[in-house]
Amino acid sequence: MGIICPGCSGIVNGTIDDATVVFIDNQISEQGTITFTGNLCSASPELSTLTITFLDIGGSPANRSFTFTATSFTGIFCSPQPSGTCTMFVNGFGEFAGDNNQWSFHVELGDGNDINPDYGAFEISNFAFQAITSTPVLATGSIEIDCLN
Repeated sequence: MGIICPGCSGIVNGTIDDATVVFIDNQISEQGTITFTGNLCSASPELSTLTITFLDIGGSPANRSFTFTATSFTGIFCSPQPSGTCTMFVNGFGEFAGDNNQWSFHVELGDGNDINPDYGAFEISNFAFQAITSTPVLATGSIEIDCLN
């Protein structure tokens, strides 16, 4: 699974279409595509990677597309679910392309099965969050999590 990891680990490379992102500065909601890419390991957070890209397809009143890259991780945890799936919770700090300020973030990733789909959700403190009205299912790609803790 990417990084050799004795603990909770995951690889994500997936896209959520028609997602709603709410920007905190003006509470404006934008529609677009969210892409999660990463290689995560609870035992070696310094080797982990995570990028969130939002492509604003609405663009009203302005194009709010962004790329956010994690620069450090404060926690990577896995939680086995009764359905036989696994949920990964990722916390840390990161920055936007072209901006060196550090922003705290929280990401939830779900490794589905034949019944429950893969999903992803994010919040970047004081910037934006993904509005969740139903399970944010990946349209393309996958999330693979080894749920060891």
